[in-house]
Amino acid sequence: QLITDDFQYLRQFGPRRYAGLVVRRLNSSDRIPAYEKWARQNDVKADELARQRKYHFAYEPKISIVIPAYRTRKKYLRELLQSIEKQTYRKWQLCIADGSGEDACVEEVVKKYTARDPRICYRRLEKNEGISGNTNEALRMADGEYIVLCDHDDVIPPNALFELVKAL
Repeated sequence: QLITDDFQYLRQFGPRRYAGLVVRRLNSSDRIPAYEKWARQNDVKADELARQRKYHFAYEPKISIVIPAYRTRKKYLRELLQSIEKQTYRKWQLCIADGSGEDACVEEVVKKYTARDPRICYRRLEKNEGISGNTNEALRMADGEYIVLCDHDDVIPPNALFELVKAL
């Protein structure tokens, strides 16, 4: 029914007003998808994150996070790197294979992180191999017992690796 109503609205008022309707719907708090509501309600609190940082599992495998990069915007890359640094489970390795070439800023940003954290591995590729080829190159750097695939502009919650190891 919503689609039929939308087509009628579009015909009656035109694309400009219809776009305004869509924007109002997206900004409406009662239209927040169920998962986003659930995630907000179940967000891990600071005291739980502190407890996780002190916790030791009987089995603590090294987790290699594998990232294919290609001309990632600095803002998104920094957000990703910061989200990994904030993990409550500390036995991880980050492997980034960068197909951006010499003109991109990925290397500049990542070098600042590799200088202060030896768990971060970076390799600039001779040429861009696409998402699968760059991923395969990042996989070659990984030496963890488990692999986590991540995109170059993702952000992961601070308890993601903790929950993974807890499940293991």
